Amino acid sequence: MKITAAEARELAGPTPQERVELIYQMIREAACAGKRKLPLHDDFWVREGYSNTEAYKKAKAILESDGYKVSFYYNAGSIAVDMYTVVEW
Repeated sequence: MKITAAEARELAGPTPQERVELIYQMIREAACAGKRKLPLHDDFWVREGYSNTEAYKKAKAILESDGYKVSFYYNAGSIAVDMYTVVEW
């Protein structure tokens, strides 16, 4: 069964570089609003960050090479766990 390159890319999902590209506008908006950090709650930045996957490490390295500080926030409360990635500048 034939598959096009576009279909294969869609099935594979975004690369770490593409994931970082997606958040640059969010960083710009937060900075314009006077903020110095941005919490990232979407699936990649939570699940991959928690598991510290190779894709997450690459995305984190890209941001850090741009001068950002990237950390993973984890807090296990009595009812729920709160976890996400934080990008600071």
